[in-house]
Amino acid sequence: MSNSSNNEAKAFTKECVFLAFINLLKEKNYEDITLTEIAEKAGVSRNAIYRNFESKNLILKNYLNYISLNFINELNKKNISSYYDYILAVFTHLCSHSKIAKILVSANLSTLLYESFLLIKGSYKVDDSIKNYYESYRIGSLFFVYVTWLETGCRETPEELTDIMIKIMESKPVLPTNYNQ
Repeated sequence: MSNSSNNEAKAFTKECVFLAFINLLKEKNYEDITLTEIAEKAGVSRNAIYRNFESKNLILKNYLNYISLNFINELNKKNISSYYDYILAVFTHLCSHSKIAKILVSANLSTLLYESFLLIKGSYKVDDSIKNYYESYRIGSLFFVYVTWLETGCRETPEELTDIMIKIMESKPVLPTNYNQ
């Protein structure tokens, strides 16, 4: 078997495993799913699972990375000229993957989802000593607005979510409520 056909076979196996695991997550709790079940549902051997993944978390992490990297490639092909266009592109992408994200949030696996957000790093024209703060603000706000959207039933469109984000960024600061009154 040639190297390229071997790579294609490996990619196909991974995709089958991803889809099988996602489908199992729709049917069962995360904790109750075994690697053997994933292999059976994917139509691959247990050895194929263990050759590619050490754990269920690694399967999900690889799947989320795959989705994120494809998004980054798509985003780089677009002519994004404003922060609004960028946020809209992100929320449009995220909304298209809301089913898997809902499953992860309900299975208390938000950390894996957050880690996939970290792949969408930007470049800033600011002093290196504060770039991490910019990135934390951008990623954190997008992540928490997205999780809130998931938890409240995904009612808003990507455009409405973008408008909400812009409105939040432009609004005056709100002081915490004093609960001692």
